[in-house]
Amino acid sequence: MFPISGFAPNGTETTEDCPVCREPSIVVEHGHKFLVHENGYHEATTIPQHYSHCPECGSSIATVCYDCKHCKAIKGTIPTK
Repeated sequence: MFPISGFAPNGTETTEDCPVCREPSIVVEHGHKFLVHENGYHEATTIPQHYSHCPECGSSIATVCYDCKHCKAIKGTIPTK
């Protein structure tokens, strides 16, 4: 079951069109993926992710396949044991 992945927000939010249903002006949190290993070690990754909050189709996390300037990690946002 390990490693377990999670979303680490970096504090940046934007408004964008929903990537699923195209609802305009939804809130998107920016951040990156992190992994939790069996020994409790939290590993940061550089994989950018968006956490979209759409009133029409719900919330979803998506891995971003481009270098999103809003997803850059900010020091101190990685959870530690």
